[in-house]
Amino acid sequence: MSTVQIEKISIPELTQYLSNKKWILDGDEVQHSEPLTQGNMNLCLRVTTQQQKLVIKQGRAWVEKYPHIPAPLGRTTTEALFYKTISVTPGLAAAMPRFIGVDHRLQVMATEFIGDSVDGNFIYAEENGSDFFKEWSTDLFHFLQNLSAISTVDFKSEFDNNELKKLNSFHMYDYPFQKEQIYKATQDLNLNLTWLLTDENLQLRKQLSKDYLAPGSYLIHGDFYPGSFLVQKTEKNKKIYVFDPEFCTLGRREFDVGVFLAHVLLGSAPLIETLNEFKEKDYLAQLDFESVKNIAAYEMLRRILGVAQVLHGASNEKKKSLILMAKELLC
Repeated sequence: MSTVQIEKISIPELTQYLSNKKWILDGDEVQHSEPLTQGNMNLCLRVTTQQQKLVIKQGRAWVEKYPHIPAPLGRTTTEALFYKTISVTPGLAAAMPRFIGVDHRLQVMATEFIGDSVDGNFIYAEENGSDFFKEWSTDLFHFLQNLSAISTVDFKSEFDNNELKKLNSFHMYDYPFQKEQIYKATQDLNLNLTWLLTDENLQLRKQLSKDYLAPGSYLIHGDFYPGSFLVQKTEKNKKIYVFDPEFCTLGRREFDVGVFLAHVLLGSAPLIETLNEFKEKDYLAQLDFESVKNIAAYEMLRRILGVAQVLHGASNEKKKSLILMAKELLC
């Protein structure tokens, strides 16, 4: 595996690299390259050439946003396979940025840049998770429906993504709930969180982790939350795109739905109304909704108490109310 860091090469070298990979047309030249803030795991660059804009991603041996955390190599290859797999399904391909190519040696991938768009992380600060759900849930559940229809018989081993799943499982079901983390959060928030240390809670987290790590029957996105959505609104177009499927794997369909539910609630959507709206979706009729709720609860908790938090600037009262909402999901 090469140690080349794509953001450190010069503009002429980048032009030559992209030209050699056939990711830009002969004679096209890079004019500008700048880091993007999208995603926690990988380096992301927006590259502007004379004729187009593209996103270049590189997966390295660490988490880009948290360099002290090691990350498994090879995840870019798996993500590229996801793009290639969905490319034969028009409804899925049209809902994602166009895949351009992958360099397995450098773990670099290129996709089109979606202009005039913002990622969905705005729902936390704007507290409009309910509006977001009402506007985009039909499109997003249609995406999941199409994804679950893909036959996985021929590529079970290619999508195991086991090392990345272990990292995600640790941060979802283990790290935020270690005793020292819970005691610290109890003091910081002035909220009794010792219920998270009960044997009952521990056994449920172990079961959810086991379910997540086990081979599944359906291709799932694996990180189906607003940071993986791009909302594009122009005079001519109003559309939501799904991207960043680096956590893709063969798993249970409940996982993507549970993660999505968690973030709608983290965006201040009301609990009972939101649960009822989820249940009304045809796609949910096929799923175990209790599992969806349990997955959502721990996703909420880890995004409040764990490493990859999303409620930046939120008050302690807001965090406490959402923690208690997650607790209700587990009842």
